[in-house]
Amino acid sequence: MFVQNWDPLANSTSTGDNNSFRLLYKIIAASTFSMYFILSFFIEILWFGYQFVLKMFLLFSPLCFSLRPVILIPGLYGSNLYATYDDFSRHWYCPKKLNNDIIWVNLKYVIPPTYNCLFEMMACQYNTDTKTIESQPGIKVDVIDFGGAEGVSYADKGIAGHHFFESFGPLFDYLKGKGYTVKKDLFGAPYDWRLAMAGIEKTLFPKLKALVEEAYQKNNNMAVVILGYSCGGFVLQRFFTTYVTQQWKDQYIFKTILMAPAFAGSSVTLDVAWKRYFPMLPFIHNDIITKSVENTPVLHALFPNHVVFGNDPIVIGPSGEKIIASQVPKFLIDNQKVTGTSIDMMMQNVEISKIEPKFIGVPTYILYNSGVDTPKTLVFNKGYGEDPDTLMTPGDGTVPAQGPEYVCNKWKSDKFAILCHDLKQGGDDFNHEGIGTNPYVHDLIFKAIIDSKGAKDWINKKGTSFVTSPLVKVTNNTYVIVQ
Repeated sequence: MFVQNWDPLANSTSTGDNNSFRLLYKIIAASTFSMYFILSFFIEILWFGYQFVLKMFLLFSPLCFSLRPVILIPGLYGSNLYATYDDFSRHWYCPKKLNNDIIWVNLKYVIPPTYNCLFEMMACQYNTDTKTIESQPGIKVDVIDFGGAEGVSYADKGIAGHHFFESFGPLFDYLKGKGYTVKKDLFGAPYDWRLAMAGIEKTLFPKLKALVEEAYQKNNNMAVVILGYSCGGFVLQRFFTTYVTQQWKDQYIFKTILMAPAFAGSSVTLDVAWKRYFPMLPFIHNDIITKSVENTPVLHALFPNHVVFGNDPIVIGPSGEKIIASQVPKFLIDNQKVTGTSIDMMMQNVEISKIEPKFIGVPTYILYNSGVDTPKTLVFNKGYGEDPDTLMTPGDGTVPAQGPEYVCNKWKSDKFAILCHDLKQGGDDFNHEGIGTNPYVHDLIFKAIIDSKGAKDWINKKGTSFVTSPLVKVTNNTYVIVQ
């Protein structure tokens, strides 16, 4: 069988025409094959580009659709404390042994006489050999579930699922309702608040740094939002200004929310130190509680800041003498409200409270309230042997607005945005405790976290901006903006 090669010019009769047509055929064929190869090359490029774009989309789409990771640092009393000991109890009615059992707050310790067990376990000491603040010999006190929600949701253990001292539980529930998952993109950072500030920084700050890096890595290297409430805001201010570098902050921190921050202190703690009562259990008084309060260094750390309060009188004596913030430690020593090695504990924290709160070097949202009367000055009209009267100042009932407003006016940055938001509301829903469980405040926090229009606008404006809330009415878990 003979098979002839196919040639469209095979039957041509003219030799010249045949050669011309063959030449034309070869030109057309060469052009066709060239066009084919060029087209194939461009198709390959387009296919490679499509695959590259698809891979980049799959790689970075979590950043587009994932929630930004959030870490919550509670305020004073907001972390559960657990104790372990074999031979520490000093009374027959106290447990003989504890093995990582909750003491703050276990409700069995708020009734007589077992509240004495609690306050003896809670007291701290100054180690004269190491010059450090720590728990008493024979007992270990610690937090649980660092990075999770269990240790910071409620201050008390609860009874049959009911709690009496809220911490971050309502805010955790709110954020979970928005799609957050604990230990995936939502984290808690409990700490032993008794030892703050001087006694916790060496142990807490490495853990906090590692937690931020973990949150960042778990969420496709997305920078973290970190919120500090009350004393937790003080923790953050110290963490950012004394422990981590600016390069680290630029990489790992997207923004910080300081909610009712207490880095400038509060005169409420001075009232506690003078009268020697425990604020969450103010109805209990005895010598054991008196000694425990004297040996709770966080109270010293939260005395009014020397720079922020300057020459404002913090105490007015019976003869009209005025005592300013820098003179408060000596005033307490002279009146034997702080004695022995408790003075050493106090003076370590004075080294912190005597300096001006420095800017933290990240985009910062400061949320505070100036709408509630707040103690500022103790007035001893009847002498130092009688309970003082109190002069009030704007604030949230615990933290004077003077502290947040001081840094709002002093902190300057050409690189970072600072938004100062005064709630300016009265009532229990907006006092220091109410702010933490307030649905209106929860909405403000969420909007600041997710880069909604308002939050995105402020974070792109370098320097300091100010905003005041309209009148808000809160009812149960809802609120109405009145004006």
